[in-house]
Amino acid sequence: MLHKIEFKINVSKLYEICTKFISLNPFPNHNQLCFLNTKNHKPDPEQGTGNQRHPEANMFTLNEHDFTEFLPEWKDSMLYEIYKNFPLPVTRMRLMRVPPKRTYSMHQDGDNEIRYHIAVKTNPHAYFVYGDTLDMIHVPADGNCYKFDVSRIHSSVNFNPIEERWHIVLNAKI
Repeated sequence: MLHKIEFKINVSKLYEICTKFISLNPFPNHNQLCFLNTKNHKPDPEQGTGNQRHPEANMFTLNEHDFTEFLPEWKDSMLYEIYKNFPLPVTRMRLMRVPPKRTYSMHQDGDNEIRYHIAVKTNPHAYFVYGDTLDMIHVPADGNCYKFDVSRIHSSVNFNPIEERWHIVLNAKI
């Protein structure tokens, strides 16, 4: 079941700005780019990627609330508007991709952790999946923001053989 929150954006404009962002910062192998850095860190869209519990992740040992510095060259963009106008204080904001015919491993994030997804580019065969119930939830690219409990075991899957799936994923203080 989708839990929509009151936050609506123009998804066509978001797709345009994300396409521009990716053209300048191509997705690395782990399929994530972050719009925030920690204080005194050089602007780097890869610093806030991955899971803080995973030793190979760029953000290993860092905390969500450490990410306070928005990438300066994108402060005049819709991405910054999302960050500043989100109804909750954002602690990390990423663009996440699931390539065609791929899935993330089943995993669990922090205790009582909630994330908010805005689909930028999707297809009818891309899903967020809860491992405990095997609920497969398609997030439409409709400009709405959807809430997910990522303290539950979950994954994302894209069964489409050609099209990628991109989501803006926001961690926010509850």
